[in-house]
Amino acid sequence: MARTGVLIARARRVLGDEEGARFELEAARAALEGLGARADVKALDGPDRGREAAADRLLTGRELQVLRLVARGLTNRSVGVELGLSERTVDRHVSNIFAKLGVSSRAAATALAYESDLL
Repeated sequence: MARTGVLIARARRVLGDEEGARFELEAARAALEGLGARADVKALDGPDRGREAAADRLLTGRELQVLRLVARGLTNRSVGVELGLSERTVDRHVSNIFAKLGVSSRAAATALAYESDLL
């Protein structure tokens, strides 16, 4: 539950809701500390900071289009056909989306997008 709170905080930051993000992070930190999860608490202040900063940047309109199609389960090739883009361009957009949202998979990007009402 605490890890989900961290993801929600990142999503809130993407949407510009700093107060909500702080609230979610504080709750997640308290839960992790209560569980004695020192490594996870430390991660809130460590390397993930860069991912959170990256998530602060909003997706471009084209990236949102790509994310919507990815969330429907389309492959890069299918997304390219749908939007009139090369598969390589779609791949680049997907990579940018992952970096901006701080995720490493299509499933995680889709979940975060739904949680943060990007879709």
